[in-house]
Amino acid sequence: NYIGLDEDTATSPPTRGLGQFLQDINVQEDDFVVLKMDVEGIEFDLLERIMTDGTDKLIDEVGREDGGRS
Repeated sequence: NYIGLDEDTATSPPTRGLGQFLQDINVQEDDFVVLKMDVEGIEFDLLERIMTDGTDKLIDEVGREDGGRS
């Protein structure tokens, strides 16, 4: 599965929303979840989305890929 801001089967490859994906695999608030992002420029959009849709309550730690830039 490719995770994006929202589910979009029209993209190539198709994407699924992070919140929906976590619900689909039955993640609960008492589970320990580490999110590592390599989302090619939509990091802040994704963080904003998970904070507004409540997904942030399911995530304990967040990391990100920096592409090796300094």
